[in-house]
Amino acid sequence: MCYTVVIKEISWDNLVVKSMKLTDTELEIMSILWENNVPMSSAEIIEASNARTWKESSIYAIINTLIGKGAVIQSNLKPTSTKNVRAYKPVISQEEYIVLAVSSIKKSLKSSLRFDNNAIVEGIRALLEVGHK
Repeated sequence: MCYTVVIKEISWDNLVVKSMKLTDTELEIMSILWENNVPMSSAEIIEASNARTWKESSIYAIINTLIGKGAVIQSNLKPTSTKNVRAYKPVISQEEYIVLAVSSIKKSLKSSLRFDNNAIVEGIRALLEVGHK
């Protein structure tokens, strides 16, 4: 099952994202970055991933897509034992993403439907917890 959230417009600081669509695979990478809460290299992302075995080329492709969407930025170079490598960090926090996702879902539904905001937020939190297990 694939759930894609379309975010029409986000504004914070000097960043404006006109449209952001994150796939399940992109959300997996974002979850790793959110959980660790520090800039991470592609090798660290691969190491932190319990859900699947990634190839470094796949991580680079996904990160480049996330950079293009404005979800991730290159943070700095991280020293390793042999060289300096790029590190990446999310532009948006998981909490901000959840709020924007709920807002996007609510806006896309017909206005005649009534929803309990707390139930929606709890439902999304439950989905995120299932994804972390």
